[in-house]
Amino acid sequence: MAVEKGWPTELSALARLLKNVDDPSAIAGNSLLANASPSPILHLRVRAALLGAVASLDEAGAERIDRNRASRQRAIVARCDLRGEKHAAVARALGICLRHFYRERRAALERLLVVVRQRLAVPLPVSEQPPSRFELDLDHVAMLRLTGQFDAAFREVAKVAQAATRAADSVRAWCYAVELAADVDDGVRAQSYLAEAVRAARNVVDDNDVQPTSVDVEMASAFASWQTLDFAGAARSIECAVSGVRALEPGMDRVRARAVIGILFRGSELACLRGRVREARSRLAEARALLEAMSHRPPDLTAQLFFELGVVYGLVPGGTRRAIEYATEALEGFRAYGSSLGVAAAAGTLCTAYAANGQFDRAIEFGSLALELARSRGCTADVANAALILSQAQTLSGDARRGLALAQFAGEHGQGGLYETRALIAVAEAHVRLGSFGRALDLSKRVASAAAHESWDRYEGVALRIQAEAHFALGDNRSATVCLEDSITHLERHGHPATLARAYRSSAAISGRRDRERLAVDLVKA
Repeated sequence: MAVEKGWPTELSALARLLKNVDDPSAIAGNSLLANASPSPILHLRVRAALLGAVASLDEAGAERIDRNRASRQRAIVARCDLRGEKHAAVARALGICLRHFYRERRAALERLLVVVRQRLAVPLPVSEQPPSRFELDLDHVAMLRLTGQFDAAFREVAKVAQAATRAADSVRAWCYAVELAADVDDGVRAQSYLAEAVRAARNVVDDNDVQPTSVDVEMASAFASWQTLDFAGAARSIECAVSGVRALEPGMDRVRARAVIGILFRGSELACLRGRVREARSRLAEARALLEAMSHRPPDLTAQLFFELGVVYGLVPGGTRRAIEYATEALEGFRAYGSSLGVAAAAGTLCTAYAANGQFDRAIEFGSLALELARSRGCTADVANAALILSQAQTLSGDARRGLALAQFAGEHGQGGLYETRALIAVAEAHVRLGSFGRALDLSKRVASAAAHESWDRYEGVALRIQAEAHFALGDNRSATVCLEDSITHLERHGHPATLARAYRSSAAISGRRDRERLAVDLVKA
């Protein structure tokens, strides 16, 4: 990456910082950091400031720049200045000419310079001990993850695990690799890395390391089980992890506290997936208590707590307004912290909540933002998930053709996890709205059969409701009624208000039962 001629000295220095983000000596010698001596602490601080600032480019804030342009500028810096990709290739991928690309890149670096200066001006807590070589190497893997370089991250994390001088560190690295594999829905890799973690754990003999190592392996097992759709296994692993970390709480350090809170968040998400609101709330209450006990509450975990609360309230009858409030708090928190991944997740939750509330313009606005951010990261799993969320909002808003296109796109790009099931449901829903009732019937039967085999009440219930609507449109009222009653049974058992309300409304329209319409109104009433 050549630094452009005629640039101000500070912009050139910033470009060099980005290019050499993993070189401590190059960072210390940069003119933006005058008189700074090389040290691991300086390196970590500057790297954190740079990566956080790059992530923040996604959001326009108070600047006079629209979100599409902000997202494009972030993609340019992340791909060209951090990853070293060819300028022409990135310009083509973004659909802009080279002249426009260079204008945008300079504008992005000018914005970035302001943010980096602000972040470096804030004194950071000084660690009692400098980070170890292992911690620095794992931090490098985290940087690759942040910038979407997952192939490189997988190579590096394997090297870190194999080079670790302590068995507990090797376990920690392999477990982190499982989490990376889950990020991109690579179930085969997740299982392989888990096996390595289990093997490494057999060599842990230090009494101080045994329990933390056990917790790390249980959490990795939960990630791996999730990837293979073994939700019961994931739940067991999370429960074991939670039980294990409770024994570590007295004198728990900051790093361990973060890990515990992360486990509790994952447990809440799994409980929500299974429709267990009380369990999810219990997990979040524990996480909140730990956060409040910390002398310096990490802003990313605080934002994540609000995000998790937004997800939970989406399962509470009449909780849509609270879900929107919490998800909005999360979005602002992630935006302030500079986490584009967090902003995308919160925007997706807002899309779902606004759609459930019938506010489709707002839903599509946030769904589009989530999809833009996912595309700028370049992770196909994130893109597929965001496309599915937006697909539902578009279909429910009346634009079923757009919804169908997004659902088909998601089905082609998302593999593993629940993507196939969710994509088929979204495609079937769009076909019903478009009048392709035979196609909708075939797809919904396929989904209902698969969901029944896995005991996924929510997805089986939704598929049965679509079947009912297709049967009714094709003149088969008897089959429509039977499917609707089965749908309502499954959805009442799961307890997802928005999907249950749709089933009640379909029942009211098909059978004429006015009590079902009243039930639907009560479920979504704010």
